[in-house]
Amino acid sequence: MAKMDYVTPGLTRIEFEDSLFVTTELSGDENLEVKGYIESRGGIIKNSVTKTTDYLIYKDGEEETTKYKKALELIRDKGLEIRVLPLSLFSEVGVGEGVMEFGSYPFEEDGIRKPIRWIVLKREKEKALLLSAYGIRDRRYNEKREDVTWETCTLRKWLNGDFYNDAFTEEEKKRILLTEVRNEDNPRYKTPGGNDTEDRVFLLSLGEAERYLPKTFLSQRMVTPYAKKHGAYTSGLGTCWWWLRSPGSGPCGAASVYHNGDISVRGLVVNYRDNAVCPALWIDLESEIE
Repeated sequence: MAKMDYVTPGLTRIEFEDSLFVTTELSGDENLEVKGYIESRGGIIKNSVTKTTDYLIYKDGEEETTKYKKALELIRDKGLEIRVLPLSLFSEVGVGEGVMEFGSYPFEEDGIRKPIRWIVLKREKEKALLLSAYGIRDRRYNEKREDVTWETCTLRKWLNGDFYNDAFTEEEKKRILLTEVRNEDNPRYKTPGGNDTEDRVFLLSLGEAERYLPKTFLSQRMVTPYAKKHGAYTSGLGTCWWWLRSPGSGPCGAASVYHNGDISVRGLVVNYRDNAVCPALWIDLESEIE
């Protein structure tokens, strides 16, 4: 796992408007995406770390760069408030309306539970759409290789059964809204999406993933040590493949997101075992989580 909250513990939201950002050690494509995204949200890109810098975004594992060391020097010696965070953390707190904690689930390899960290993708007055910030568990979209839809797959049953009952208290369940989930056909292959459903917990669709996670670095998800231990595939940096609910190129496939953040319209066979699960849900915001 990345060094989450290494310099900025508790960071839950990035203030983009008129803030000064510096990046370091990102690949060429990542750098272009990150800088373009920051500017699209009103942030300002600078080349050097100075006393006016607000955020330094660095490549996970690259803590020995000149810019990184300069930021720490200004924080430690000058008492400046520069938020230093790896790209994996930026991809969480920089999406939508920030992050929050709600429910709990096994996190560590030995099953120790921690609060589930959610990205607030969208707020609508008294409710919010949440997406888990991590791949919380490895699961097949469907236990058997057969033609299925979101309505009939075993992953939907697990999310709204075992996971729902394990992850949330009775009080928390009262805040999770029953959502009318639209299951559209695959836009490229025209594979039928099946009937619309009503769910407490669901997966993002292809359209929702493209809308709420418009850059590949925003779609990259880390996995928990617990999910990795139980078989979730991870890249060298700990990013995973994770399921979407939309059908893939055929009725025995489902769309997914690759470890590099690319959204796969073609998808994977439904009983592929190494994908992680990133649940989504709508909650009532009338009483905010502390």
